[in-house]
Amino acid sequence: MVETRSAHVLETEPTPVHPATTKAYKEATEPTLAARAGGRRAPSLRRWHGLSDAQAYTAVALGHLLLAVPLIFSWKLVTKAAFGKAADPPEDQHGHLLHLYASALCSSAAVAFALEELARGRMLHTFTADTLKLGLIGHGIAWFTLFVNYPATWSFTAMLVETVACLATAGLPASQLLLTRQDRNRVWRDFRVRKRAGNAFTCP
Repeated sequence: MVETRSAHVLETEPTPVHPATTKAYKEATEPTLAARAGGRRAPSLRRWHGLSDAQAYTAVALGHLLLAVPLIFSWKLVTKAAFGKAADPPEDQHGHLLHLYASALCSSAAVAFALEELARGRMLHTFTADTLKLGLIGHGIAWFTLFVNYPATWSFTAMLVETVACLATAGLPASQLLLTRQDRNRVWRDFRVRKRAGNAFTCP
């Protein structure tokens, strides 16, 4: 006894797409696809004080990691250098604060390494790269503000190192977002397109 089964082909109609969604998606993805393909709109590797963009972000990432290592493994010595007599002898609360700072430095180093890879792939002018740059700028401004609010707590050496680190962390990405009119227009256009695309996906 042989059992046979018939195959049924289900034909489905394509789901209608809102016109605004299609337009916003096209405007948002075209620059990225052109950059990946190495087309005319793919930005070149610019120089920043003698370094390429990739080398500059690598230097920022390595600098953050070099600052994070002693905060994790030699926090007592760093406490005496950073807080001076206010932390003599060092307490656990100082170690917790420095370990928290070290975790933030490791996170910002990971962001800088991601931007370094985007720079090597000539994708530094994409929406993803601009978002990561804003994250680095926020990190630098937040930590610099924290240090400035408590000037009597930190030693002169700690303030000097922190000022240089924050300026490098926020200055490099800020120069690529706000320095030229072309960069400002690109950032404004990309975030506006993403916002329109998000609104289009929420349409009933």
